[in-house]
Amino acid sequence: MEKQIAMGLFETTRKDFLSNCRWIAKKIAERKGNVTIDDIRDEVKIPLNIDGRVMGAVFNTPEFVKTGYTLTKVKSSHGRPIAVFRLA
Repeated sequence: MEKQIAMGLFETTRKDFLSNCRWIAKKIAERKGNVTIDDIRDEVKIPLNIDGRVMGAVFNTPEFVKTGYTLTKVKSSHGRPIAVFRLA
């Protein structure tokens, strides 16, 4: 429940940032065939006042379909699994 509240708050308070990330995700998916949050983080600097864990909200639209998982390359995330998406 707490995660859903955080994601909803992120949608409301950081709408422009989130829209930009979704646009970038769409362009990457069109070019590569798939996209991960690591791809977006390579293109966008996360503002200091945003917790990186809420970046998953980028893919909370019917526009993206989860196709599997891979391990993150972000060192601070210690190789945890992240989802791979394609355009719907």
